[in-house]
Amino acid sequence: MFEVLPLAITALIPMVAFPFFEIMKSDDVAQAYLPDTSFLFIGGLMVAVAVEKSDLHTRIALFVLRIVGSHPKWIMAGFMGVTGFLSMWISNTATAALMVPIVQSVITELVANHRMHELLALSEVHSMENRRRSVDMRRLSIPQDSILIAQQKDMSNLFTPREHLMAKGLLISVCFAANIGGSATITGTASNLVLLGQLEELFPSADTGINFVSWISFAFPQAVACLVICWFVLNMVFLRNAPKGSAIVSRKLKEKYEKLPSITFAEAFAGLFVTIGCVLVTMINLMLWGTTLFSLNEFPLWAYDDDHPMSNITLIQELLAQNKTVFPDLPFAG
Repeated sequence: MFEVLPLAITALIPMVAFPFFEIMKSDDVAQAYLPDTSFLFIGGLMVAVAVEKSDLHTRIALFVLRIVGSHPKWIMAGFMGVTGFLSMWISNTATAALMVPIVQSVITELVANHRMHELLALSEVHSMENRRRSVDMRRLSIPQDSILIAQQKDMSNLFTPREHLMAKGLLISVCFAANIGGSATITGTASNLVLLGQLEELFPSADTGINFVSWISFAFPQAVACLVICWFVLNMVFLRNAPKGSAIVSRKLKEKYEKLPSITFAEAFAGLFVTIGCVLVTMINLMLWGTTLFSLNEFPLWAYDDDHPMSNITLIQELLAQNKTVFPDLPFAG
C-alpha cells in the first residue's frame, strides 16, 4: 500500500464522506468513534495543529504587534486581541501554547532595549565626566565598549522589579485572553461542549434553543467587554511603571515581520481553510435565521429536510484537518 494519507486520517474519512454522500448523519457516524461533542473538541485541536505547523500564528501576531506599536500597554492589547480571536476557534490550551513563545521573545526585546537605553545614558554621563576632567579614554587598557558589553552581560540574567512585573503581566494577559475568547463560541472551550453533551443526555427531547448563533450572539459581546475590562485591570496592576516603548522596539518588530519568508503554501492553505470554516459556521446560519440555526446535530448545509441527512460542525473541522494532510507544505518545490 502507498498510504498516501496517514492511517489515522484514513480512519476518519467516513466522518466526511458519509454525511457528504447522504449515507448517514454525522452525529450517527461519530457514535461509532466517540461522542459527537468529543469530535468537536478533537476537530478544534486538529485545526490548532494545522495553524501551529504552518507557523501562521507567528505571522498574525507579528503583523498585529507591528500595528499596535512598542508601548507595553498596546502590546498587551494586541496580544489579548489575537489570543482571544484564536481561542474562539481552537482550544484555550492550544492558543496559549501558540502565543507564549511569541510573548517571551517580545519581552526579551523590550527588556534588552530598556537595558541598552540605560547603558547608553550611563556611558554618556561617564563620557561627559571624563571630558570635563580631560581624561583621554584611549589611554585606558580596557576599551569603553568592552565595559558596556560586560555590564550588559551582567544585567542580562536579572530582571529589575518593574521589568519582572511587566513580563508577568504580558504572560498572564495571554492566559486570561485565551479563557475569555474561548467562552465566545460553543467550540471555543471544552466546558461549553460538555454543557451541550449533558443537555442532550439529560433532556433529549427538550428544545433548549442553544446553537452556535444563539450562543455567539450573547457570548461574543460579553467576551469583548471582559477582554477590555481585563486589559484595563492588568494595565493598572502590572504596567503602571513598565519600561516605556521606543522606536527601536517598533523597528525591531517591523524587521522581524519583514524577515519572515514569503507566505508558504501551508500558511495560505491553513489561513484559507480556517477562514472558510469560520464563514461556514457563521454566515450560513445567519442566512437561515428562523430555521434550526446550527444545532449540534443538524447543520442545514444543503437542505433542511428530514429526508436528507445533515452535517454539523464536526464535518467542517474534519474536512479542514483532512485536507491539510492531503496537500504538501511545498507542492511546487523543485
